[in-house]
Amino acid sequence: MNLKLSINFRKKELDRILEKSVSLKQKKFLLVWNRGLGDIALGVYGIVHKIQQAIPEADITILTRKELEEGFHLLDNIKIMVVPNLKRGETLDLTKALNIYGKKKDDFDVIFEKPDPTRWLKKDLGFFVPKLKWKPEYDQFWKKFKLTPPTYPHMAVHLHTETEEFYGYNKNWPKDKFIELFASLLQEMEMRIIFLGLQKTQFWPHPAIIDLRGETTILEMLSIIKNCCPLLIAPDGGILSLVYYLDIEFPLTVISLWGDAHQGILKQSVPSPNPRLKHIPIIGPDKDIRAITTENVLAAVRHHLKDSFQSSLAFWESNISLID
Repeated sequence: MNLKLSINFRKKELDRILEKSVSLKQKKFLLVWNRGLGDIALGVYGIVHKIQQAIPEADITILTRKELEEGFHLLDNIKIMVVPNLKRGETLDLTKALNIYGKKKDDFDVIFEKPDPTRWLKKDLGFFVPKLKWKPEYDQFWKKFKLTPPTYPHMAVHLHTETEEFYGYNKNWPKDKFIELFASLLQEMEMRIIFLGLQKTQFWPHPAIIDLRGETTILEMLSIIKNCCPLLIAPDGGILSLVYYLDIEFPLTVISLWGDAHQGILKQSVPSPNPRLKHIPIIGPDKDIRAITTENVLAAVRHHLKDSFQSSLAFWESNISLID
């Protein structure tokens, strides 16, 4: 049986595929990925790790769309090929995509055209911890936006995950509840709120809100959170998953908002590799994120912001070179 054909039709589990690859001395792998950003941490990382564990000298290439490219920079020892103008959910013509780079299918020993991390990594849930690599040069990216490190309380907010249409359930907390939350917080304390996300849409204007939606790359968003914001509020989505699995120590409190608690990082059920990350999930009753009250989230922010700010300030004072 042709190995590539068996993989494309998902007739074998990943471990069995890799056992065969070892026996055949196959080293060149192609993995096609046109799904979500968060799945880089939740799925692709685990597949790549298993390949590299079975075949340390493996030559792994990821074929993906442009908006995901930087997310793959957080993985070690892989190559990245971007398909121009590819949209999520579109059917990919693999032959044409490879031809852009002067490649063909026969250049690879094993092709994962339709990888299935949900099935392939199921037995690792609760045990395997993804660890995304953070490079020192990424710590400079936040400076482009003329922000200040946390000598002043900043809170990052991912307002809306743009991939809801692919999951069939509501992943976003209502806009009016966010507005109630911000109005209460800004009345109670001096702080700045930084909006992060892919698209800038009309929202509630306020001088204490810095709206960077649509203005940052993936690594710039992560750099802003890591270096400027002691607290992050986010729904189940790509930003949350990447931040949670960054393999570097820095203080951060994450308040996550959920409809379905059997998804994303909650489904993985493992701690962050960052020992100073504190995670407070707030789960909507009856799997309805809209049922989370403003008071629920406000109470969590009130309880954690001061300690998060002080911890972050102490971190900066001991790592003063990051400011220079």
